[in-house]
Amino acid sequence: MRSVRCMSVLHTLRVVLVFALVLPATAQLEPVEESPDAIYQRGEEKFFNGDIKGAVVDWDREIAMVPRREPHHWQRGLALYYLNEFQKGIAQFEIHQTVNGNDVENAAWHFLCVARAKGGSVEKAREKFIPIEGDARVPMREVHQLFAGKGTAQDVLVAASKNADGINLRNQLCYAHLYLGLYYEALGQPKKAAEHIKKSALDFKMDHYMGMVAQLHHRRLEVKAKGSPNFIFLFADDQRADTIGAHGNPHIRTPHLDRLVAEGFSFRENYCAGSFSGAVCVASRAMLMTGKHWMNLPAQNPGNDWGGAITLPADLTKRGGYHSHIIGKWHNGPQTLDRSFTSGSSVYMGGMVDHTTFEVQDLVDGKLGPERDAGGFSSEVFANEAVKFIKGVKDETPFFLYVALTAPHDTRNPPEKYREMYYANRPPLPENFLPQHPFRTPTTMDGRDESLAAWPRTKEVISDQLCEYYGLITHLDEQIGRIMKALEGSPHADNTYLIYTADHGLAMGSHGLLGKQNVYEQSMKSPLIIAGPGIPKGGSSHAFTYVHDLNATVFGLARITQPEGMDSRDLTPLMKGGAEMTRQSVFLPFQDHQRAIRVGDWKLHQYPRINHTLLFDLKNDPHEMKNLAEDPAYAGKREEMMTHLKAAQLKYDDKQALTVANPEPKEAVYDHSKRTLDIWQPKWIRDKYFDGRTKTNHGPAKKK
Repeated sequence: MRSVRCMSVLHTLRVVLVFALVLPATAQLEPVEESPDAIYQRGEEKFFNGDIKGAVVDWDREIAMVPRREPHHWQRGLALYYLNEFQKGIAQFEIHQTVNGNDVENAAWHFLCVARAKGGSVEKAREKFIPIEGDARVPMREVHQLFAGKGTAQDVLVAASKNADGINLRNQLCYAHLYLGLYYEALGQPKKAAEHIKKSALDFKMDHYMGMVAQLHHRRLEVKAKGSPNFIFLFADDQRADTIGAHGNPHIRTPHLDRLVAEGFSFRENYCAGSFSGAVCVASRAMLMTGKHWMNLPAQNPGNDWGGAITLPADLTKRGGYHSHIIGKWHNGPQTLDRSFTSGSSVYMGGMVDHTTFEVQDLVDGKLGPERDAGGFSSEVFANEAVKFIKGVKDETPFFLYVALTAPHDTRNPPEKYREMYYANRPPLPENFLPQHPFRTPTTMDGRDESLAAWPRTKEVISDQLCEYYGLITHLDEQIGRIMKALEGSPHADNTYLIYTADHGLAMGSHGLLGKQNVYEQSMKSPLIIAGPGIPKGGSSHAFTYVHDLNATVFGLARITQPEGMDSRDLTPLMKGGAEMTRQSVFLPFQDHQRAIRVGDWKLHQYPRINHTLLFDLKNDPHEMKNLAEDPAYAGKREEMMTHLKAAQLKYDDKQALTVANPEPKEAVYDHSKRTLDIWQPKWIRDKYFDGRTKTNHGPAKKK
């Protein structure tokens, strides 16, 4: 087949051949920030990954840079057909005819656009059918006769099969069934069309250009036939699992999340699977997007180098035809963002934020735009964008809306009335409150999170910070309510899954800690609720789950096969009564200095640097307050749990030694002179918790 789009399996060679038709050998393009060839290539990648709109945007930009390429841009016509922009497709195929007059494929796709355009018909398509005389490819002459009304489908198949075998036969049948499928699509016979397209894409699969078009077309037909559901994924930041009223906390006001609990299914033993970084959100989000445990990500830079893993939204677009849109926080680098989402609005590229004043960017045409003022409080800004997106969806393309909220992560500065309501009616301190952590780990004596209050922690300070934390959650809850209301008032309400979770929890005074850089329950657990079509209302499960299980769960709910090689597990059977558990244990490795395993109601912590072990009976001690590791009566259980921990290490190829020959001292020594003050904390928080300190020592210098 023709070199412009068919002969070469190698993408790079195909690009070279395409533009060899367009530019004289001596032509030199003016230097630009991004070359037309690179833009073309990116557009082609988007096209075959299902981002048709993005492909057209790139190709239009390329043509604007080099206008003489437009007549040669046959691929753009295909994209316009898939976007139902049939008049523009007609114009593209007609201008292509001026530079390639012996192309049956051009005539066939032109026929499709004319037949399906407003007021179009097969009769009109035949009246305007482009005559072709010089295309000798098999079976393209018979394809032309078929579209012209002078041949039959059998003629096409006989020609494709005659005097051919092996790869040549496979190739010709790939073309034959593709164009038979397109012909029946033009005739308004979708069942026949789908049968032939499937044969072209699967039975006679070829990986040249038109073979990949057949595969794309088949995926799109499957999506349309299934009526794929939409997804709204709401991702909170630093939210403890025990901060939802309907989940048993009478001291917090979360009426909208309570309603979501009543209308959906809750997973009550949901964990973040540890972390490779003190910025636990980076690890949690990397695991969610890839479906892989962090120990199975590239070791060098797992935060924003995910190797060859295709991300959840990108795979939904490629294999499910989804429009994926991001709003809010992205803390895993621009390179992973670009390869993940179709579009985005008010994207915050970072981790820390002052909720009242920050800058965002929009993801348009595969590129982040300039930073701009967000224009409001973070939760409100992101909810505004979500409501706008939901109301703006007009076509039938399924969507995956990912809203990554920055609350209730500090800075703990909710709008004043939300903290005042809790100052006036204070929630109790955590049952496992301590003034300071009883032994040393690298993340308990210093670091940004643990510096947010002085040591020893006083009940008064922790109480105030808890009020401010609850205030952020209640304010966030109101914004969740606005998003829920927008969905309920939209045409998508009956076909949309709403998922609510958080990247991990937060200590907030538990065990003398404030942050999440530890393997205690309060820091590793987070809420998880799923609501939508077919989900049992008010249901719950105590099966062990991970945040990154949502990767496989979204694929399951979308009825798309889960990619191989993932650690994520589909939670759908738990919700629909087909299973009682997904796994026997929970493994929580944290950098190189903490390991934990939970099996049933028992949990073991191991601190390799100090040769220290904790053992808890969570059934009788859910807040991990009574260490049984040194009790002789539990020596057998300690050994059993250590065996489970070693088995988990073996499974994940975790080579971290559980003890060391020369352990560090266990005693924790707190040095106030080393407290970290980041640049995002507002003045009233600096005055209240940092004695009015102004000099910061954490965060980018340009923000100071």
